[in-house]
Amino acid sequence: MDAEELKKEGNKAFSNKEFKKAAKLYRDAIKLDPKNPVLYSNRAMCFIKLESWKRSFLDCEKGLVYAGKEQKSLRVKLFWRKGIALTKLEDYNLALDSYNDALKLDGENRVVLNEQKALKLKILSNSAKKLKTEPYNDEIQELSVKIVGTLPYDLQKLVYNNTKKSTKVLNEFQQNI
Repeated sequence: MDAEELKKEGNKAFSNKEFKKAAKLYRDAIKLDPKNPVLYSNRAMCFIKLESWKRSFLDCEKGLVYAGKEQKSLRVKLFWRKGIALTKLEDYNLALDSYNDALKLDGENRVVLNEQKALKLKILSNSAKKLKTEPYNDEIQELSVKIVGTLPYDLQKLVYNNTKKSTKVLNEFQQNI
């Protein structure tokens, strides 16, 4: 079989939710056509389904090396998949960068926008938890301000109002000690 036939077989296995088999077929196709970015993208998605985050990330990186500027939709997929892998690897800053790179190519992509929004909320939630235990951590506060600034206005207002209330309660508590 040639690389194209292996890719088709991989696509069929993926459709049947046979992700391990599909990944092996894409691997074999890559051996025959090592500069084909679609093969890396497809295998990266298999690895996401198999929850093999590092392997997915590495395939996205390799695919981005070979994907030309004219392959915009493929590059969006690769950046999106890279963002998912990095999120699962808990490298939130790089994941956010990856989603931003995808949105530079397709700013209206709802799937990427939703992933980016979910990640921003996760970062804020994690920051809020850390602030409860480390209220004067400048790094966390700086990151929180950066993230809040990218949220829609109504969410910014909600975060601001809750922060104001929390600060007021904290100040009252400190005064009563």
